[in-house]
Amino acid sequence: MMKNKGIPVIGVPTINGGKWLKRLINSVDYPVDNFIIFNNNGRGLITEVLDNFTKIKHPWIKNIEVCHLPSNLGVPTVWNLIIKSYINSPYWLITQDDIAFTPGLLKKMHEITLNGDIDMVHASNGWFDRGSYDLFVIKESVIKKIGLFDENLSPAYCEDHDYASRCLRYTWDNPKDEIKHYILGASYYHGRVLSTNPTCYPDHASQTKRSDSGEISSEEMLKKINNSNDHNKQYLIEKWGEECLQYPQKYPMGIENIPIDYTKYDIDFIRKKHFKF
Repeated sequence: MMKNKGIPVIGVPTINGGKWLKRLINSVDYPVDNFIIFNNNGRGLITEVLDNFTKIKHPWIKNIEVCHLPSNLGVPTVWNLIIKSYINSPYWLITQDDIAFTPGLLKKMHEITLNGDIDMVHASNGWFDRGSYDLFVIKESVIKKIGLFDENLSPAYCEDHDYASRCLRYTWDNPKDEIKHYILGASYYHGRVLSTNPTCYPDHASQTKRSDSGEISSEEMLKKINNSNDHNKQYLIEKWGEECLQYPQKYPMGIENIPIDYTKYDIDFIRKKHFKF
């Protein structure tokens, strides 16, 4: 069992930065060793704003780091970078930038994670009843079993569905070594409202597609995100079948004996979804 030393890493990708990220940092109320922000903006629009966060003398955070990426590498790539950047951590807490922790939530997630039988902790149930990925903990045990996130699903959407499908497939194939999820059912802010609000996901979450970001209007960003979503949904069906979240097919892409952690980096597929920044 891990020792109770506080949260080793909180990692977050961002495109717009600013008020949502500031709110997230201000909501931290439990010891954190490293809080790392990956800047996916790719245009230098929020560099100074993010650098100012590293100067904060936070009562609960020992170290705030910012990594400025040259272009938008996407959500699953940044999730992998969070893990790789602190490779010796026993677990990683990953969150979206438009989240705000409610009092005591981080403490509760950390204490549940200390249970050696738990592999992943999800703050809420999510849309597909297998745990949300807007705020979650992933332990090294999961990485060892099914690998990292599939970067073909950059820049965003379906990366969580893919991982949930892989977790389920692995558990079916290895019932004595199942991946154990703990779904907290917590109340926390996502966008402007609490996660327990029925309007949260359809009307308030995913602030990236709801906000103007300097050079790109919210309408243009929405078109780019929808394009990514459409392509990624098709990729997910090809990889795990039509009912991936209930009955993922035996092998990725239906090809016999391909290991569950295998991914081929399809450069043409990723290019046609790229946000051009």
